[in-house]
Amino acid sequence: MMTPMMTSIMAAMSLFKGKYLYKAMMPNSPWGEHEMDYVLILRNFDLSRIEVNAEEVENYAVVSLEELKKRLANPNCNFTPWFRLFENLGHLEKWWRNIEKLEEDNEELIIRM
Repeated sequence: MMTPMMTSIMAAMSLFKGKYLYKAMMPNSPWGEHEMDYVLILRNFDLSRIEVNAEEVENYAVVSLEELKKRLANPNCNFTPWFRLFENLGHLEKWWRNIEKLEEDNEELIIRM
């Protein structure tokens, strides 16, 4: 769990890239998701400072863009529907390739996916 101090440090280091409202049905299930996701991008962040909440995060890894693309293409790698949607829309690669030039986006705008 992140402490208030860590949260404020992350806020100072992060770029707000938008609020995304999305809906997705789960394959072979009557259940789905309909939620607002906030995208924050961190540059040069020390991953050793992260304390993972096991109820929210099953796994995480530090990968290159090329490795991420390989994992996304592998049907045995599990990703959340919204993460795959960001990839399909081209957001991840666009942000990744321009990481040093990115600027904050409008905090009031809600992007419906």
